[in-house]
Amino acid sequence: MGLVHDVWNRLKTWRQIRLGPVSIVYRFRRTVSVSKNRRARPAAQPPRLTAAFETLLTPLGPSFFASPAIETRPRQIRNPTDIAIIFGVGPGLGFALARKLAKDGGQVALVSRQADHLRDLAFELNSQPSGGRATVYSCDVTDERGVREVFSLVVRELGIPNLVVYSTQNSVAGRAIDMTTAAFEECWRANCLGGFIVAREAAQLMRPHHSGSIILIGSTSGLIGRENHLSLAVGKFGLRAVTQVMARELWSEGLHVAHVVIDADIDDANKDPSQISCNPNDVAEVIYSVHCQPSSAWASEVDVRPAKERFWEHC
Repeated sequence: MGLVHDVWNRLKTWRQIRLGPVSIVYRFRRTVSVSKNRRARPAAQPPRLTAAFETLLTPLGPSFFASPAIETRPRQIRNPTDIAIIFGVGPGLGFALARKLAKDGGQVALVSRQADHLRDLAFELNSQPSGGRATVYSCDVTDERGVREVFSLVVRELGIPNLVVYSTQNSVAGRAIDMTTAAFEECWRANCLGGFIVAREAAQLMRPHHSGSIILIGSTSGLIGRENHLSLAVGKFGLRAVTQVMARELWSEGLHVAHVVIDADIDDANKDPSQISCNPNDVAEVIYSVHCQPSSAWASEVDVRPAKERFWEHC
C-alpha cells in the first residue's frame, strides 16, 4: 500500500506537455460524479411494502437521489427560508444541522463526496412528521461543473435555496518543509477554492431575489497559523477572505454572507468524553441563528467555543 500511495501522490502533481508556444497541463485525481436518480429504501427491504411503510416513504417525493433527467418545476415552499443546501455533510456538525433544518420542516439538500453514506440520515429525516424533506447529492466541491449541476438539480426539485452552508475541511498535518505540493494544493482546494465556487454559484441564484444566507464554516486555523497546520491554515485564511470580500459586495443587495469560526473540536461518536468540545447540536443552532438575523444587525463573523476552552488554544 505504501508504494501505491507514493505513486498516486506523484500522479497528482501537475505535468505539462509542451507543444510549441502552448502547453497541455494535466494531473490525475479522483472523479466524483453527481448522483444518479435512486429511490430511498431501507437496508433490508421486504419484497412488497406494507401500506404503513409506503406512507412512511411518502415524504421522499419524486426521488431520493436527484437526477438531471428529471424535468419538474421548482416546488413552491410555504416558507422560502426553509430551502437549504449543506455542502460537506458528515457525522457531527453536518448531521446536526441537517436534523435541525428538517425538524423545522425545511427542504434540505445534503451534499457529500460519498452520498451513499448519507442514505440512513436522509431516510431518518424523511420519516419525520415535520414535513421536512432531505435529498442527497454526491459532488466534488472543487469541481465547478459538478457544483453547478447540484445547484441546478436543487432548484429544479426544491426551488431557489435561501440558505447555503459550506462546511468542508481537509488537512494534512506536518511541517511545511516536509509537505508535498500535491497535499498542499488538495487541502487549499477543499478549504478555500470549493468555498469560493459554492458561494459564487449560490450568490448568482440569490441575487435576483435580494435575499438568502451564505455561511462559510471556518476554524481556529483561519485566524492563527499554527505549527504543523499549514495545509489547513492557508485554505481557511483564504476562506475567511472570500467571506469578507463577498460580504462587502453583496450585503447591500440583500445577501447575508457570514463566516462562522469553530474554535474547538466537535463531539462525535468516537470523541473522547474527557476532552473539551462543542456539542454539534448547539453549533447548528448558532449557524441557524445567523441565518435568521434581521438585516439591521447582521453579523459578518461569529466564533464559537466551549466555555472551558481557552481562546485560540485549541489545536
